[in-house]
Amino acid sequence: PKHYKGRFNRAVNYAIQGNELFALSDFNYLIRNGQLLKHSHFNRGIIYQHKNLLSNAIHDYTTAINMGLINENIISRRAECFVQINQLNNACKDYQVLGKYNPSVAEEKKREYCTGI
Repeated sequence: PKHYKGRFNRAVNYAIQGNELFALSDFNYLIRNGQLLKHSHFNRGIIYQHKNLLSNAIHDYTTAINMGLINENIISRRAECFVQINQLNNACKDYQVLGKYNPSVAEEKKREYCTGI
């Protein structure tokens, strides 16, 4: 679809259906064209995380956060990526932020990963 929101919705549907390559193609198109950037970066980050391309996922999550998309889901996902690549200091910083959105989960994660850091 030429309409950007239509392209975005199609990309999300592709991702839900497991057609990650088609979804990536649409999200890449949107990002190249400067459309729906923070949401496109976030959703592309999810795909990268599923594909275990964690550095790419972290980059996209960070870009979306820097564009103002800050919520429990994106902070949790980026922290999970940091944990998986053993960057516990960065994960713990995200768990601090997560405390604003979900204090009980944040405390649980900090106990699990941040003790002694």
